[in-house]
Amino acid sequence: MKNLYFILLAAALLMACNSGGKKSLITKDWVYYEISVNGKTMGAEELGSPTISFKEDGTYKLSFGPMSDSGKWELKTDTTFYTSSEITQSSQDLLILKLTKDTFSMKNAKGENDLKLTLVPAPKEN
Repeated sequence: MKNLYFILLAAALLMACNSGGKKSLITKDWVYYEISVNGKTMGAEELGSPTISFKEDGTYKLSFGPMSDSGKWELKTDTTFYTSSEITQSSQDLLILKLTKDTFSMKNAKGENDLKLTLVPAPKEN
């Protein structure tokens, strides 16, 4: 029984470390690289390179030319990402497809539409 307790504790700590690692990967400035909605794909050029900044405090700010949005974000599980817009009063559950220091790719968790979004790190400002 004692061994089972330590195994469960170790598993919980490992999951917590992995989630913390993923959160730190998300927390930075990203540029929209590609978005696909219901099979129609648009690249960075067509999108006009919108940027989104995920802050450590769980807030985000999206900038797209003269338009902007802001809200809250949360890494719900190791593979589930949640956003809630303060401006449009809408929220999204997203499945993380890929998360590395160079790519953040996700898709809709629910079947309202087939949305897939790929972000890449924003260039560093000088």
